[in-house]
Amino acid sequence: MKKKGTWIRAGAGALSAAMVLGSLTVSPIVQAETKEAKAGYEINYALNSKVTASDREVADKWGPEKAVDGIVNREADKSEQSRWATNQSKNQEARTLTLDLGAVKTFSKFVVEWERTNITNFKISVSDTKDGEYKDVYVKNDGKNISSVTSKIQLEKPESGQFVRLTVNGYTENPGSWQSVSLYEFMVLGEAENLSAGAAVAEDGHEADTNFAVANVIDGDYTTRWASLAEQKPHWISLDYKKETTIQSFKIHWERTNATKYRLEKSADGQKWEPIVSFEQKPKSYQQIINLEAPLKSLIRREHRKTELR
Repeated sequence: MKKKGTWIRAGAGALSAAMVLGSLTVSPIVQAETKEAKAGYEINYALNSKVTASDREVADKWGPEKAVDGIVNREADKSEQSRWATNQSKNQEARTLTLDLGAVKTFSKFVVEWERTNITNFKISVSDTKDGEYKDVYVKNDGKNISSVTSKIQLEKPESGQFVRLTVNGYTENPGSWQSVSLYEFMVLGEAENLSAGAAVAEDGHEADTNFAVANVIDGDYTTRWASLAEQKPHWISLDYKKETTIQSFKIHWERTNATKYRLEKSADGQKWEPIVSFEQKPKSYQQIINLEAPLKSLIRREHRKTELR
């Protein structure tokens, strides 16, 4: 019996020209919905993390878990909004949101999506242990209302920790009429890990009399590439992670955007393959990011069905 693990496969069918691929990056859970996030290829370590809060306004909704669910729905009805909200405090009692990232992570940026601009003072602290000493990595204590409902905080140097705490200790009544803390999302952003770097790769073949072998897709060098055989038949490459691996995002560096039909597949044993996602049009960019709605666990293959040479 073949050892259970994770394979990812990509491939093609009838080729009118050889398919060429610069590199393939496979990453854990990633949020890359904006141009800025895609450019930096950042991972939101806060997404769906374990989270606790010092206070909440209503017992059955607007809990701390809403601050890490990836949803910012300002236009929804108040009762349907996905946000963390606290009770009022005329004394501006400190309200805290504490995230457990599951392991020590390295990050360099935070994004807070507030409901209102009534926030005047807050800080972000990190720790390697839940009950350990927290180190402040960002502090806003000027007493002035934030100018935007989106606070983007870029650290001067990367920091690390398993626990990240947002403490809000200054908030006014205005704008609005409720002196409390309310936010849609708290993001902890770092550079995505490339899981493909340690994978075993295979191919159905590569362009004859060249060094365009499949190992080039995971070597981290964008000047090398894999090129398929120039034959009218399906072509594929596969990545074997040797163990069950959780994946939610792919980044492909194409040499050309000439692929017109291709797909990604997954397998738990390298024998039986299931489709992940397929495409029937050319990539819009030389760097294609594919984010899945939910993480998957498997070994991965990619199939190219058809390409065109322009």
